[in-house]
Amino acid sequence: MTGGTGFIGHHLLARLCLEGYDIRATARKSSDRLPCPTIHLPGLHALTEWKAALKDVEIVIHLAGQAHGRKTGIPYPDSCRVINFEGTRRLAEQAAATGVRRLIFLSSIGVLGEKTECGKAFCPSDQANPYSNYTLSKWHAEQSLLMISKKTPLEVTILRAPMVYGPGNPGNPLKVLRWVDRQWPIPLQALESNERSFVGISNLVDFIMLCLNHRSAAHQILHISDDEDLSTAEFFRKFGKATGIRLRQAPIPLSILKTGLRLLGKGAWINKICENLKVDIQKTKQSLGWAPIMRVDEELEQTARWWRGTDEKT
Repeated sequence: MTGGTGFIGHHLLARLCLEGYDIRATARKSSDRLPCPTIHLPGLHALTEWKAALKDVEIVIHLAGQAHGRKTGIPYPDSCRVINFEGTRRLAEQAAATGVRRLIFLSSIGVLGEKTECGKAFCPSDQANPYSNYTLSKWHAEQSLLMISKKTPLEVTILRAPMVYGPGNPGNPLKVLRWVDRQWPIPLQALESNERSFVGISNLVDFIMLCLNHRSAAHQILHISDDEDLSTAEFFRKFGKATGIRLRQAPIPLSILKTGLRLLGKGAWINKICENLKVDIQKTKQSLGWAPIMRVDEELEQTARWWRGTDEKT
């Protein structure tokens, strides 16, 4: 597994260890401590030599990647191309050469676009429409994996996920928790009409576990979500309920909210919180017989318990 020290990797490693899998992980820093044998690599780019990590490995789970703002020593946006695209291609080429049976790659629903039209959802067969250096690098990585799988016996499984939340998430869900905890006014009325897909860490980990050996997961692009589409306002309310904090509302119309975000230089947030982003997981449910094991409310309750026991609120 690559990315074992990250949010998703941490939860997935715990599940793999619990079920008795023989695991080897990679980490960028020698100080990273993982509950399994670890190989320390300086980076995840086209020059990385993976042979030692891939020896006697049957399945590779590739979670590691470059997101905006993360320090890697390579200037952004070049780091996205070098790490997410070229590094993934290099890993897959060496995995195929060393006899790895399957490679599971965590991509992003963003390769299909930043938002969906009203009443529609992204399907795995939709045309790509990456909108950022990050999503473009993920799209190029997907294409390189599909090409390698056609030329070699390597089975490739590509997973596209929307925003992942759960205990320990350092990203946007943590910002939501801070807003709720500090009781900042939230323009709930302006955020009522959209629909967005999310995926809790418990459901994502459970699905990755299924993909390890499921025959129908080979050579597939699969979408994953909680199968509960919510408005941004509903998501805030559920966070508030889970934490036991009553939300303060700011009576701001949607048009004013969008204008304000643009004036504040936060125009990118318009699509993130105001627009639709629905993910169709019918193919996933039908071809693999999978269904979410945890509802949104349950995952948020676990997240709230983690939140109350950490110093992340500061």
